[in-house]
Amino acid sequence: MQLKTIIKKFKKSAPIIVIGDPITDKYIFTETSRVSQEAPVLIVKKLRTEYRDGGALNVCNNIWELGGKSMYVHKIANNLKSVKTRVIANNQQLLRIDNDYIIKLSNDENNKIIDDIKYMYQKYHSRIIIISDYAKGIISQELFTKIINLTNTYQNLKVIIDPNTKHIKWYKHLKGLKNIIMVPNLKEYNAGCKGSETLVITKGSEGIEIVSNGKRKCISSVKKQVSDITGAGDTLTAVLGLCLNIGFNLEKSAKIANRAAGIVVAKFGTSTITKKEFIE
Repeated sequence: MQLKTIIKKFKKSAPIIVIGDPITDKYIFTETSRVSQEAPVLIVKKLRTEYRDGGALNVCNNIWELGGKSMYVHKIANNLKSVKTRVIANNQQLLRIDNDYIIKLSNDENNKIIDDIKYMYQKYHSRIIIISDYAKGIISQELFTKIINLTNTYQNLKVIIDPNTKHIKWYKHLKGLKNIIMVPNLKEYNAGCKGSETLVITKGSEGIEIVSNGKRKCISSVKKQVSDITGAGDTLTAVLGLCLNIGFNLEKSAKIANRAAGIVVAKFGTSTITKKEFIE
């Protein structure tokens, strides 16, 4: 199937439900030419500042950029989000400053999210949920468990989990459950982000490895110049969801998602893949 046809299918498909932590990626671009006399540090001159959507919002943006539809089911109260500030000098990252805003949802808010999922399932035929967990509070154990339990009620509902090492204990309860796909990177996998019957493990320049029904299959990456891996996992998760959403099997979906992530790592900073880039 040609990629143009695939994009048309993305456009006609049901909305993908995205649940997770909203993050703002702030970039301060500078230039530098000398070292300070006060301390062994660079002196930089500020050129410009850019703000980009990160975390779960970047997953949504990747879906929309390729013509799909996403529904972010948690309203961002008062626009309060964690901010990752990166200082860039001469196209090199000098440092990152994290200003975390930990969100704690009430029981009513958790129940509202579950009600929204049920509504999207019944009204708009949404069959894919993406959990984008950056451990900033949106994904609590209570909410995680409630989402996973929905797959028992709605057996054609698939949940794709971009996991976090802080929540390893949660994943031990996924064994034996169908329609749960975890997408850890190799570091997260080795740290214990496993448990589901199906895994898509991202391994950087080595590509990805699919683990399903006790079988393993490696898919190599197309060799590209890596500029920045920031947000590549968001792109892979988003495109995996898009492909599964139009009925592709796991292997074909993972191959296409792997190619898409390979395009994004050639860009600087948190980025999305465009339709043109996807087709070419």
